[in-house]
Amino acid sequence: MVESQSLEVEDNPKTNHNHPLHLQALDTPVVLSWISAAVAPELMTSIVYASSSKKIWNDFMERFDKSNLTRIFHLWKEIIILLQGTDSVTAYYSKMRDVWDETDVMVPSPSCDCVESSSHVEHVKKQRLLQFFIGLNESYAQMRSSILLSPFVPSVNQAYAMAIQEESQRRLGQTE
Repeated sequence: MVESQSLEVEDNPKTNHNHPLHLQALDTPVVLSWISAAVAPELMTSIVYASSSKKIWNDFMERFDKSNLTRIFHLWKEIIILLQGTDSVTAYYSKMRDVWDETDVMVPSPSCDCVESSSHVEHVKKQRLLQFFIGLNESYAQMRSSILLSPFVPSVNQAYAMAIQEESQRRLGQTE
């Protein structure tokens, strides 16, 4: 059994046996015990008879390394229906950011610095700016129009800062 496991790892040309974090190919009782202690009790029956930690890992990757399409659907729906309403700009923006942050976890952006990745990141930034504007109250229409007509496209954070300034100006006008 030890021989077949070490052959399995040695067949992979990407394995760097000299790396300080490299784990030996042997499935020690410690590794299997750690896995057993780390998983939920209801998953124990699926790993108790596994012959190696690699098999457990591969099985879990196949079962759980999936995006949750249902949750992504609900996040997108939440973005679509999220409106400022009676909330302050800050409260509205915070809610929107929470949904965006969860979306980023569920659907991570490409992590390379390649041209294709940078164009995707720019697209997402513009998309979020538009999403922010869509839910913002109509009383911000003039600000929104001037930003959308500008050749310079601000980040969503910059647009938020502009909306906060306008909101502050309105409050000053109401107190006078």
